[in-house]
Amino acid sequence: MRPSLSPLAVGLLASYTLYGYLQEKIMSWTYDGVRFRSTVILVAFNRIAGIAVAVYMQQYHLGNSLKPHHPVYAYAAISLFNFASTLCQYEALKHVSFTTQTLGKTSKMVPVLLLGRLVHGKRYNWRSYLAVLLVTLGSMLYMTTSHNGPTADSRSSAPRGILLLAGYLLFDGLASTTEAKLFQPSHRRSTSKDYGSSNGTRTLSRNELVFDQMLWTNVCSLGVSSLVVLADRKRSFGNFLDVLKTPSGPLLLFDVSFLSLSASIGLIFLLTTIATYGPLHCSTLMTGKQFLSIVLNGAAFKTGRNFGIGGWLGIGFVASGVDLELSNKHQAKEEKTLELSSTKSPKSSGERYLTKTVIRHFAFPIVGGLVAHILSTGLTPRNAADGVLASEVFPAGPSFVYRNQTYSRERIRSLSKEVDCPDHSAVKRTAYGSPIPRTVLASFPRSGNTLTREVVEHSTGFHTVHARCGLVLEMSYFAEGCKYPDNNFLVKDHVPEYTIYAQDDGEWKERAESYDRVVQVIRNPLDALWSYWHLMRSQMNHAKRIEGIDVLGLKNLSELDRMAQNWVQHTDYWMSVDRPRVMLRYEDLRSDDQVQHLARVLEVLLPADELPPIERLICADDDRAVAYQSRKAEPFYSWNHFTPEVRSHILSVVKDDWCALGFESMLRKQRGHKGIDCH
Repeated sequence: MRPSLSPLAVGLLASYTLYGYLQEKIMSWTYDGVRFRSTVILVAFNRIAGIAVAVYMQQYHLGNSLKPHHPVYAYAAISLFNFASTLCQYEALKHVSFTTQTLGKTSKMVPVLLLGRLVHGKRYNWRSYLAVLLVTLGSMLYMTTSHNGPTADSRSSAPRGILLLAGYLLFDGLASTTEAKLFQPSHRRSTSKDYGSSNGTRTLSRNELVFDQMLWTNVCSLGVSSLVVLADRKRSFGNFLDVLKTPSGPLLLFDVSFLSLSASIGLIFLLTTIATYGPLHCSTLMTGKQFLSIVLNGAAFKTGRNFGIGGWLGIGFVASGVDLELSNKHQAKEEKTLELSSTKSPKSSGERYLTKTVIRHFAFPIVGGLVAHILSTGLTPRNAADGVLASEVFPAGPSFVYRNQTYSRERIRSLSKEVDCPDHSAVKRTAYGSPIPRTVLASFPRSGNTLTREVVEHSTGFHTVHARCGLVLEMSYFAEGCKYPDNNFLVKDHVPEYTIYAQDDGEWKERAESYDRVVQVIRNPLDALWSYWHLMRSQMNHAKRIEGIDVLGLKNLSELDRMAQNWVQHTDYWMSVDRPRVMLRYEDLRSDDQVQHLARVLEVLLPADELPPIERLICADDDRAVAYQSRKAEPFYSWNHFTPEVRSHILSVVKDDWCALGFESMLRKQRGHKGIDCH
């Protein structure tokens, strides 16, 4: 009995989705401070697990022989095609953006159909060609019109990257069609001599074919993986052993085991789908998976509203193409029955059916796309920064009012030349004595909290404090004001840092909700992430940089993606809390209007009759006591410290806040670069 396509589709998508999650977890997490980097070890474990599952199913469950039913070179060809496609896939990421590559995978049906027709002489009906047309049209429409589509960086994809992506599609298509050829009836007779048949051959069942191919393809792939491991054994085994020596070593083995198991189960569904329904159905399902990942990614980052009408129409066309191909064989049977039973001309009936099908599969994406766009615009929760105008949140003009006096920029510049500023290192600071609302200095790590505390302490003479005081903090730049742990004047806190926004984490939420007022300092995420990445690798040395690391590329993408999401999480959380708040950008504290922005902060912190004179604000930024090296760098100094595709991905994650908080305008004005389209 032939298995239904629906459970095969569910199993295929579920197993490979789990596989992708575990792969992301293993490659992006740190195991007690040690990061696992040996991808070739993962491949080898996957092959071993696949062999184990195939041996069990073939010999112990089905009771069949383990001898190969086809020449070994047939399995080796599939292994080599898989190896070549994987190589092209990862190499392409060096030259094109992550989004471009993912969208390119949705065209996988095209080479499968063309290779099946041209190389193997397979015939496809008009529905298959229409399905390919719909998927290709949808992919291109999404990529060219969606606001989540390629940015300026990704549009400059190198020709080599496009060729490598084409190579991935070619070799992946060859692997699928070669697998399908082994499942054809003419190849379903075994030449093995141990079956007791008179002529030494017999017809193989579908299950035998699936597990036979799974076993021997994995054996060949394990051979290729083993050669690569041996060629790079020092780095591969060295990193693997380093992780195993940590207390989290068992956790790594657990993750790798489940990764390999999910890959093996996915391969069973994959080969069964190819054996039963052919490679085009399989590639259609995988196409749907690739495009679904983009949609889910957009939902996870609350960017569904940014797909735009064109983006939703593209999604609709892809869904329509997948639906058409999934129902292909059933519709073909119905059409044949209709032609045989109809008293009318089969030709006219077929033409009407063709017209009806084409209209339905083009109308659905248009109507569905428009409805989805309306719903996403009206129902999708807005990002906390939506509608925020940088000019209102960070006001700065030719003049401002402080202590009932108006100061122009010219007056501030004149006073700066006249004032004799003291040496702040010799000025004694005290704790604020009167009861005062507890105020948090909320900032993502490496986003200007030290500069903010410096200018506040220098201008007021009052200590600020860290939310978590301890011996290490006592030794840091400010001694963190830990001699006054109950000080409510201004409390530095990074929460929620590296937490899950929707998770009910009692520790950080209780602390975050203990504050009465908020001073939120935001730094552009490119500089913040670059600085924080180095901090995490320098034993928390704020002034140190990792030697020899000047550009972060694709191998750092997973970690940077997670850090960018945390930056958004932190920014959105503090922008959404219902408390008195003042916001400022780190870049504004570094600008010529520093005194204006500092005045806004002090007017929140202190009663009007306790505000310091304007001269104290002018002298607050003491260059003789610069804390960290990044203070000397210009805004967006990290622009060229990321490869274009990685920078493009980071900007796509932080897009809403980046645009609403004015970082795109600031970037174009100060550096002349175009980061992302904010319209």
